[in-house]
Amino acid sequence: MLTEADKHIIEKDTQLPGLAVLLDEEVLLEKLKALEPFKNAVHAEIQYLRYKPATSCACTLRIELSDGSISFYYAKALTRERFEKSWNRSSRKKAVEEGDPFAPQAVFDAFIMLLHPAYDREIGHLKWLVCKKHRRHILKACSLLYSEEDEPDIKILCYKPERRLVARVSSKGQPLAIIRSGTPDEFTKMLIGNAFGVSHGGVLLMGADGASCTLATKWQKGESLCPEEGIPPDEELTQELGRKLSRIHAATYKHPTVYGISDEIKSLHGVINTFKHILPFQTAWFERLVAATEQGLSALPERFTLIHGDFSLDQVIQRKSRNGETKLHILDWDRSAYGHPLMDLATFRARLELQVIEGILPRWHADSLIETLFAAYRRKIGENFEGLRWFTASAMLRLGAEPFRKRHPQWEQYTLQLLQRVERILADADIPYTEKSGQSTDLLQDAALPTLLDKEQMQMLMRGHQILSEEETVISAGLRRYKPKRRALVDYRIGRINAENCPYLIGKYRAKGLDKRSYRVQKQLWQSGFDDQAQTGVPEVSGTLPELNTWFQRRISGDTVGNVLTPKNGRLNFLGQAVARSLGALHRSGVAESLGLPAHTPHHELEILKKRLADVQTKLPDLAKRIAAVSEGCTALAEQLPETAEASIHRDFYQDQILERHGRPGHMVLLDLDLVCRGHAELDAGNYLAHIQEFALRRYGSIDALKAHEDAFKAQFLDENPANADAVEIYTTLSLARHIDISTLFENRTRTTETLLKICENRLASHLTQQGNL
Repeated sequence: MLTEADKHIIEKDTQLPGLAVLLDEEVLLEKLKALEPFKNAVHAEIQYLRYKPATSCACTLRIELSDGSISFYYAKALTRERFEKSWNRSSRKKAVEEGDPFAPQAVFDAFIMLLHPAYDREIGHLKWLVCKKHRRHILKACSLLYSEEDEPDIKILCYKPERRLVARVSSKGQPLAIIRSGTPDEFTKMLIGNAFGVSHGGVLLMGADGASCTLATKWQKGESLCPEEGIPPDEELTQELGRKLSRIHAATYKHPTVYGISDEIKSLHGVINTFKHILPFQTAWFERLVAATEQGLSALPERFTLIHGDFSLDQVIQRKSRNGETKLHILDWDRSAYGHPLMDLATFRARLELQVIEGILPRWHADSLIETLFAAYRRKIGENFEGLRWFTASAMLRLGAEPFRKRHPQWEQYTLQLLQRVERILADADIPYTEKSGQSTDLLQDAALPTLLDKEQMQMLMRGHQILSEEETVISAGLRRYKPKRRALVDYRIGRINAENCPYLIGKYRAKGLDKRSYRVQKQLWQSGFDDQAQTGVPEVSGTLPELNTWFQRRISGDTVGNVLTPKNGRLNFLGQAVARSLGALHRSGVAESLGLPAHTPHHELEILKKRLADVQTKLPDLAKRIAAVSEGCTALAEQLPETAEASIHRDFYQDQILERHGRPGHMVLLDLDLVCRGHAELDAGNYLAHIQEFALRRYGSIDALKAHEDAFKAQFLDENPANADAVEIYTTLSLARHIDISTLFENRTRTTETLLKICENRLASHLTQQGNL
């Protein structure tokens, strides 16, 4: 199915009619079924895509037939002129006329050619895939035995048309070797890279044939550490991988290929042209991030060591030795070079960051892997990581077109979330990744907290209350947030036998007693459809420990909206609409009514505000008269609130109370529901808008810095509640007035107090003017 971004690409590129077919797997499958070799096709998957606007779109097709067999083909959409010239080549016509079972095929009405890899002219030496004579030669050259009685099985693992092919050779069901074939340039990289892989024990070279640009390495038994294929490593293995990488970087010999910072910048710039064509409306954002990254990289001194060049968990396997010891092997050295060591650390993190965005790994698991590997590496080699964020940003930006190439249905938002994450990384200082200190108990003034932080005791208690099963264990307990004698949040990492991802629970402690209301609200919402599959959800509750005044919920992997709001974020509109839709879902839920929760009226809101403003007058005597005038103005303004129907409202709704799930853009999770009650829906909307303006002022110096997000939120909310625009504006003013007091409670906000006061004065004057014009 085509995304809106796909449709825009197709509409813009009129020279390639085949784009509409290649970008839509359902249409593509129907086209394939019309061709004799694929008449029994049941599935067609695009695994790799390369797009040159107005010229060609090439991709790897994995085609599954009804008998379960798999074929790999190379599909290429061309312009009419290029298609006719290419299709009419004598060699292709000859193969078709002679009835070659692997002869080229074509979707003539879309100007698409389908080629078996054996006919890849750029690689040029892949006939061994279909011809026994060529296969015998290749296997012999690569020191692999060949027998007519025991025909080896060849399975394609990876194919990048016109670049390289990787296949597995098996005999009697047992894998023997990996064969790699490529263009001359790719083969050079393979040959050099595998030599260095041999030197570090990750590769066993069996043989090579320069004439056919092919080499073979021994099949390495083991389990992949790639999060998409297996179980990611535990802490001990991750530490060993960090030490192994440090030994690679400490090698005293040089790689013949030099890859410096200028080469990295050149590679980074190479992505811009692709980005311009797949997401033209976001190109300015991408280019700005590239420019910032280039500036940061250019200021760094060159350093050279042996580097892997494409280091990530995807390139590592683990296997047990004969004595039972686990060994790690780093594979695929084709991109190895003589370059800056931080490049390997950057590609390691960049790949995990993308896997978090795609929903493959939860954020906390990826962060743990990164921190553990970096700390182990740093202890071994003494690296200070200065400049790491620039290399990380570059590695992530170079992945910018990957979601499009992988043809994920959410590729547009995944790509923009990648840029969103780069914004955050560039804004942060380089992280030292030092050893974590133990849990401090100096501030633990609540008697329940020592128990809540004792994983053995908590495991017993949680099992006793059926919060955990007997097969589940508490791996760790850590204090995330603590307000002495009031509240605490405790993270619990839960272990399961053979689990790919260990879940986390969050324990919510309240000193004055178990917060039954929040628990009931969240449980009711979950049971009424606000679950993990819903567009708007809440964390699943797991149970209570009344004796410790604590209840538990599942931790969700995602980003709070407040964590990603920056003025240049190209997703501001998307997020604004998603937040408004989720708020509307809460308002329509009826949870407050069904649980008999109290009502919060405009009178209640005004009384809270008047008390807050009275307090701040005492704190700020120089501004007391102006604050008093604002208080009086808000009292008069509240009287103008129109009568609206009651809804189930959040009552403390702002950017940190809503989270976007990783892996599912636009799927939102509502947080901190302890104040849910009956009230005016416009109160939540006005509160959200006021918080966005205050945040924009405090963080970026202008209340309009995030206006695109505000406008998108407001438009979506009013689309669902068209008659309530005046009430939203009034509640926005009342909430901004409350921020005058809030600004005095935090040292980093006091500089905004007088500005907020002036904003409220202007808004009240505007309300008065509008009233006079009615």
